[in-house]
Amino acid sequence: MFNIRKNSQTKYTDFKKYDNYEKKLYRKYGDADSIDFNIELLTIADTHNTIKDISPLKNIKYDICVLLGDISKQDIQEILKFVDISKIIGILGNHDEKDNLLKYNICNVNDTIFQFNDIKFAGIEGCIKYKENQPGYSLAKSFKISNELEKADILLTHTIPYQFMGTLNEFHIGNPAITNYLYKNKCPLNLCGHNHNEKLGTLKNGTNVIETYMINLISVSPKNIKIQKIETSS
Repeated sequence: MFNIRKNSQTKYTDFKKYDNYEKKLYRKYGDADSIDFNIELLTIADTHNTIKDISPLKNIKYDICVLLGDISKQDIQEILKFVDISKIIGILGNHDEKDNLLKYNICNVNDTIFQFNDIKFAGIEGCIKYKENQPGYSLAKSFKISNELEKADILLTHTIPYQFMGTLNEFHIGNPAITNYLYKNKCPLNLCGHNHNEKLGTLKNGTNVIETYMINLISVSPKNIKIQKIETSS
C-alpha cells in the first residue's frame, strides 16, 4: 500500500486499513437499490483545455449534461455554445480553478442535492487533497461529507470509489469516503472521471460505477446502461 506525500493536505498516511473496506460495508449495509428510472445523460470529463469543435452536440438529445471535472474555462465556453446551460450540472476536478462553474452560473452539486423530475443527484468534488488551492478534501472531511450528504439516486464524483477495478497510483486510487456514501445510501449509480478511463463495473453491493473520459452519451434504464462515445474535434 502507498503513503501520501509528506506535503499532502490529508493527515492520513496509511490507507491499508481500507483494503477490505467494501467487505465491511457490505456486511453492514447490504445490497444497493436497483435503478428504477430512465434518463439520458451527456457526460463531459477531463477535457483539460483540449476542446476545439463540439458542434455535433447540437444534434444530440439528452436530459441532463453532467460535468465531472478537470474542464477548463475555455472548454466550458465551447460547451456553452452547444449545450443549454439550464440542463448543465457539475462538480469540480482537482485541476480546476475554484470558480470554474460559478463564473458561468453552472449549477454546482458538490455537497448538495439537485433534483430532476424524481431523480436526485448529489456530488463530491475533487480527489483526496494532495496540494494547496485545489478542489477536494482531506480524507477526514470527505468522510464527514459522505456521512452527512442526503441520499441520492446518482452520485457525481471526480475521482473513483476506493480501488475500483484496480489502481493506477496513489493519486488515482480513489476515495474510500465515496465508497462509504454509495454503500450507506444504497446508491444505484456513480458517475466519475479523473483516471482518463472508460469503464462500467459494479461494486459488491451492485452499485453501478461508470468511469467516463471526454464526452459520452449514457442511457440509463432499469434494464440496462448504454454508453456511446461522442466523437468531436480536439
